Amino acid sequence: MAATLAAQTINVETFDEDIEVVETTSDVWSGGTYKRKTTVFGGVRTWKLECSEDNVAWASSVAKVFQDNAKLNASVNFTYSDNLHNINLSVYIIGVTVSYSDAPKLRRYSVSLREAM
Repeated sequence: MAATLAAQTINVETFDEDIEVVETTSDVWSGGTYKRKTTVFGGVRTWKLECSEDNVAWASSVAKVFQDNAKLNASVNFTYSDNLHNINLSVYIIGVTVSYSDAPKLRRYSVSLREAM
């Protein structure tokens, strides 16, 4: 799967996309009956990418670059394309998890993204 995040090419193994609905509810008394009114304002897309890198020093790791970008609270560009789906927009990096295994040169990491609005 071809993807770039914050100008870094990444090796995406799995890709999850979700939409968090932005809504509010309120209590309404209408025609002598209680009703709960829901108003939907839209949605915010989020993604979780499971990635890996092989034989990369931590100083050059894209996982480290993403951790550094997350601390800056600035949006970055995210592009992704496969046969069925194309994405090209600004996102916030809202989480980075790095996992280490018995394979000393293999680093797995996940990146959580939220659509910048």
